[in-house]
Amino acid sequence: MELLEPDWNQPRPELSEVLIMCRRIELRHIGFQSDVVTQVLQRLRESHCNGGTMFATVSLGADRVFDWYASRNRSLEWEILPRILRREETKAILKETQYWRFVEFVRRR
Repeated sequence: MELLEPDWNQPRPELSEVLIMCRRIELRHIGFQSDVVTQVLQRLRESHCNGGTMFATVSLGADRVFDWYASRNRSLEWEILPRILRREETKAILKETQYWRFVEFVRRR
């Protein structure tokens, strides 16, 4: 995975471009398994009885507007990440993740 390099000649995208990008950028669920992450999530579930944890890895498609902000560590400006996380696709990925966590829990019983 390559790190983004800022293009210092690219002008800062306007809010209108950010809003369009947040709606159109491609989201793709990536299956991710890690014993370490699983252990952390399990400990959180044990210590927060009324809460829960969900974990999903998502790949974002290429987009020059997103790249401008992400390459400068400014992805919270204009609420870029919260806007992307509130999308229906993101919610569907988390529901799928929660479903599979429930299936794994039932299997372990």
